[in-house]
Amino acid sequence: QLRFGFSRLDKNKDGQIDPSEAPAIKITRSLNGQQTSTEKSTSAWMERYDTNKDGTVSWPEFNTTSQQIFKLSKKCGNGKCKPVSK
Repeated sequence: QLRFGFSRLDKNKDGQIDPSEAPAIKITRSLNGQQTSTEKSTSAWMERYDTNKDGTVSWPEFNTTSQQIFKLSKKCGNGKCKPVSK
């Protein structure tokens, strides 16, 4: 399933996901508990998944990061905890 997701994002089929192929994710900023802004960003996705910071996301990076996010979401399924930063 993860491999299929990686393949769908890797539009040019070069085995890497570059910034032009990265999905936009919703970012919500808050200050003192109040939502201040929401935006969609591909750079936030790249920052999270490109763990070696070479400008592309390889299959091992995608797989490892996706597994970590999945484990966190199972542990925090009630929506009360927030993702941890690296």
